[in-house]
Amino acid sequence: MNKEDFDKLINDLPSHKKEREKRDIENKNSTEGSVYYSEDEQYVGVEMRDKTYLFDRENYKIFEEDFWDENNLLSVDSGGYLCVIDKKTGYMRRIHYYLKKDEVERLSKELRCLMGDIHVHHKNKNKFDNTLGNLEVLHKDLHAQRHGSNTWAELLER
Repeated sequence: MNKEDFDKLINDLPSHKKEREKRDIENKNSTEGSVYYSEDEQYVGVEMRDKTYLFDRENYKIFEEDFWDENNLLSVDSGGYLCVIDKKTGYMRRIHYYLKKDEVERLSKELRCLMGDIHVHHKNKNKFDNTLGNLEVLHKDLHAQRHGSNTWAELLER
């Protein structure tokens, strides 16, 4: 999805909300925000800290089923990525990484590397776009190449 299409969809989400569809994130143990569905209900926008994170229906269902309960807190990390914090352990997980966890595990085994060496890249470089087609599972060095560096270590040195 290009930036123009993404921006249009995000701008249209609140105009398509219906009372039965809009939910306050506070009811799901978070601190702020709202959830909006697109008119055709194929996309879901989660608004946090004046930003809207876009999901397609399938990814949102995973996110909602696995994280929205009394044990987790929705947050945004210092990099601006939507995260969930486990209230008991304090462990923070980036949502886009979790949505691809099965592929991350598979590639880690295939490449015989640590799961931490496997990254989930936003193809259009828009961290607010968590739609299935925009998330790509890569080794960290290939991820760095997508961002113009030869290796992840080189990218971190910039």
